[in-house]
Amino acid sequence: MRLIFISTLFALSSYSVAAQELRPSGSWRSPNITLSTDDRISIAENALQAAISALNPTNGQFDDGRYDTAGEHYAQIAEFDRLINRTTYKDILKHDFTLAETVKPGFLDDQNYGYAAARAYAVYQDPDFLTLAVTSWTSARRYTISPEQAATGTMESKNFTLASTCNGTTLAGGTYFTIDPTDGTLDSLASGFVFFSKFSILG
Repeated sequence: MRLIFISTLFALSSYSVAAQELRPSGSWRSPNITLSTDDRISIAENALQAAISALNPTNGQFDDGRYDTAGEHYAQIAEFDRLINRTTYKDILKHDFTLAETVKPGFLDDQNYGYAAARAYAVYQDPDFLTLAVTSWTSARRYTISPEQAATGTMESKNFTLASTCNGTTLAGGTYFTIDPTDGTLDSLASGFVFFSKFSILG
């Protein structure tokens, strides 16, 4: 399974997505951006540094109590390094991922860490980030319905009989919203993140 995952990541890592050009309408009063690229990078980096300094140094989390917020931020950190073609935040991310996993081992109950680790791997090509992405994907996979589980109606991580279909469509590929063994709520966002983390390492 890991070999297939790694092969898929490798095959897809050569593709990149070009950012949409965000140009204001010519009818705006001052549609031209007059700041230099260096000034824009400096402003963005100052904001990024402020957010990084707001992370709790003992657990790599923001104090808002939402585990997913820091995961989103980790992806933004890696993306910033990609955009400016540097590796400034690589070691900080490694450290913060380690702290975040102590809060929820395997990054259970949140999909943002898998996406962030996949982005970091694409940016830094460091196998430690690939391992983190695989860890997150493996954790989420325990709560994602396989075709076999949809057919049999059983899943080790849930304490109820699964419906085989919903409105005539198989539940295979659906990911549960929580790790609570009694909660049957499926989450389309989590399902998409599991798919994206597995198949979309973008360079």
